[in-house]
Amino acid sequence: MLDIGFEQKRETGLQYILDSMTACTPYGAELIKRTVPYASEQKAELIVELNNIERAVLGLAECGEDYRLLMQQLSLFKDIRRSLKKCMELPLSEVELFEIKRFLINLRSLVPLFETVDRSAGFENIELIGCESALKLLDPDEKSAAGFHISGSYSERLKSIRKEKREIEERIRRESDKDAREQLMQQRLITAAAEDAEEAKVRKEISKKLRAYVPDLEHNINCIARLDTTIQKALIALKYGAVKPEISDHVSFTDMINPMLSDKFQKQGRAFVPISVELKFGSTVITGANMGGKSVALKTIALNVMLCQMGFFAFAKSASIPVFDSMRFLFKEPFDPEYSLSSFGSEIIWLNEAASDIKNGRPVLIIADEFARGTNPDEGALIVRAVVKVFDSARCVAVFSTHYDQASQCASCHYQVKGLKNADIKKLAEKITDAKEGLKIIAKSMDYGLYKVEGKADCPRDALNICRLLALDKSILDEIKKSY
Repeated sequence: MLDIGFEQKRETGLQYILDSMTACTPYGAELIKRTVPYASEQKAELIVELNNIERAVLGLAECGEDYRLLMQQLSLFKDIRRSLKKCMELPLSEVELFEIKRFLINLRSLVPLFETVDRSAGFENIELIGCESALKLLDPDEKSAAGFHISGSYSERLKSIRKEKREIEERIRRESDKDAREQLMQQRLITAAAEDAEEAKVRKEISKKLRAYVPDLEHNINCIARLDTTIQKALIALKYGAVKPEISDHVSFTDMINPMLSDKFQKQGRAFVPISVELKFGSTVITGANMGGKSVALKTIALNVMLCQMGFFAFAKSASIPVFDSMRFLFKEPFDPEYSLSSFGSEIIWLNEAASDIKNGRPVLIIADEFARGTNPDEGALIVRAVVKVFDSARCVAVFSTHYDQASQCASCHYQVKGLKNADIKKLAEKITDAKEGLKIIAKSMDYGLYKVEGKADCPRDALNICRLLALDKSILDEIKKSY
């Protein structure tokens, strides 16, 4: 399953990226809105998309003015798709013919601008087709005026009727006799009706002839959408220093970030610590204290994998992914009131769907944040260890964050969030004067980076340090220490 829901987009920061993109055209805006990950059988198309973004990134850096002019011209395009659809079945109105004519005039100006950019870029599968014959059909007098008028050039009868109407109008203007003037007015009504009928006939004929050009117009619309989207993706890549991902057999990111979380942290006076991971097929467990950034790591991984498979650059210094056949994410309780189940029951439904995905043997990405947190700790630990073990032998990249001990021993790979590992707890304690302020100080001191744990290791004990820093009641703290 590659259908990413809105809640998952919002939770991971994907929607944040999509919302930050400002397309030049309605076609690009719609393509961005309905962007989905490429399927595994579309690997070649994904590579073409990534190559085109790379070309646009280089072009924007080296030929910025050419791209500025190109984007300026793109911004003039309006959406004519409804008019084209109607054209295939019904005559178009004068307004609709005007919209198509304006599109064609804008296309005429766009083509040379695109050719200038494309000479150095060499975009793949983006090729604009000139539609001069279609424009001539809508501009028989070749005036290149933006407006549209049914010219007498379309019909000798129409030209004759309009001449007759003008003559009658001139006679009306000169006539002073009331009865004669009224008679002329009746003649004008009859002539105007004849003009309307002939114009409708001409519009019907124009629309019929225009149908032959609809496939080329639709082709150009698709190319404009891809061109616009490619440029927007390149601009995002330049903004964040993103990198073109390699398509390989494993997930690997060096110093990746999550722009939504990074911007959020910045507003809080905190810094986002870049995350580096290497995830091969099998299970990977991420451990760390609840304030230690496990969710940050998972959302950052999910975001960057999704973006790469959707044909974006990765927010990292280097990136590599396989093309997944399915992606399953569990960040918040996947609770649907319709099922009337507990949060744990909803997690089991999610787990069954993930388990079903791995049975076809095609690559699957599975990410779960604190799975089985909705049941009691003893059973939860047993269930998580079993799930990690099963997915470890499947053709999937499964990443689980957990606070359950020994879950990591069932996985091929184990990462820990650094958390307070390198912090000077004594100095931190001296800074904290009250619990509420202490939370902010601890958060700023947390290192959300990951480090790989070699060998067997249980969950870290950052929670105990947090209890100390927040001055937990001494009697409770002493009792906790006895269990360590």
